[in-house]
Amino acid sequence: PIYNKGKYLESGEIMPFLYKQVYDDLLYKIKTGVYPGGTLLPSLEELSSAYSVSPITVKHALTDLKKRNVIRRIKHKGSIVLEQPDVPLPGEVASLQENPPIAVVFPYYDDNKTRIINGLKSYVFGKNIRLNFFDSMHSLDTEREILRRLSEERLGGLILLPLHPAYNIDLVSKISIRGIPIAFMDFALNGIRKPCVRSDNFTGMYDMVTYLINCRHTRIGFISARQMISTEQERFGGYCHALIKNGIPVTQDYIFTFPSDAENIGRGNEILDTYNEQCAHDAIRYFASLPARPSAIVCMNDYVASYVMRAAREQGYGVPEDFSVTGFDNLTVSQELKLTTVTQNFEKIAQEALNSIFLQQSKKAPPPLDTQIGSIIIRRNSVKNYDVQ
Repeated sequence: PIYNKGKYLESGEIMPFLYKQVYDDLLYKIKTGVYPGGTLLPSLEELSSAYSVSPITVKHALTDLKKRNVIRRIKHKGSIVLEQPDVPLPGEVASLQENPPIAVVFPYYDDNKTRIINGLKSYVFGKNIRLNFFDSMHSLDTEREILRRLSEERLGGLILLPLHPAYNIDLVSKISIRGIPIAFMDFALNGIRKPCVRSDNFTGMYDMVTYLINCRHTRIGFISARQMISTEQERFGGYCHALIKNGIPVTQDYIFTFPSDAENIGRGNEILDTYNEQCAHDAIRYFASLPARPSAIVCMNDYVASYVMRAAREQGYGVPEDFSVTGFDNLTVSQELKLTTVTQNFEKIAQEALNSIFLQQSKKAPPPLDTQIGSIIIRRNSVKNYDVQ
């Protein structure tokens, strides 16, 4: 998983310490058998490198695991995992009865982990409900292994934020056949007709492009993926509609598509980082070569926007002096780069997904198949008013 480098949540609330995130992930791997009892954990230096944090941070996490009798520290040897620690997984809600848990599976990245988990925990506070959280780690193999195990367990429901709409359909369909309530976040799996809760991507992007037009930009580029998932298709639709609504033709030359990344899907963050960095440099070179280059570039998400901003500056262009750049999601990286973006309400999305599970459990009324949560523009320093020459 990607660990947060920023310090504050959107609301200004102090984010959890990095050591707690390392603690959570190590505990998850111990409880799920990645590091079984008797195993020697990787060294302090190896863990520090794996989590991209300081050795002091890792040492703090290991100290907490030791206090909870999860590991035993041996001088000059390292940390040894004890047998079956009686410690709840991060995010589990204690229950007085043996109600089957609701599994929540999603890739932990940025502060979406904090938002989703806190949103759900506050929603079930005081209720007899168990929630088990699983990190798919941006790996289709990890997601598949989690779903395989869940397909054989007793569950009260499954909330899934998939990595791709066309993968692991067989396992989710197996869970559905067992009569277990299912709800998706962000987008649904192809062919699985279950409730999905997502941001209003179309309106969010429409509002962003309209904002750029109000800043007197008329040549507005768009960076997308060649094989856009449904959320990105909706954002592209919002981009086109805002241009047309304001009398600006959609110009094919201003649409840059990243080459197909099918071979990289779900293979982890490092591979995607290299891929996105290369594509961002290609995009800036392409836009800069146009006779009338765009004055603003709309990116399909914050990560792509961050690569585009860095690529532009590395090639000698100013942001926003030469290119105004916008993102989508309001991740921590957007705060660090002062990127104008669209925020998603992860807490509300998770809560509505859980509510759809409750409705399926009650069998009183079917939940809506599509629920869209509104979003707002976060204005920062990556956009300027365009001076018409």
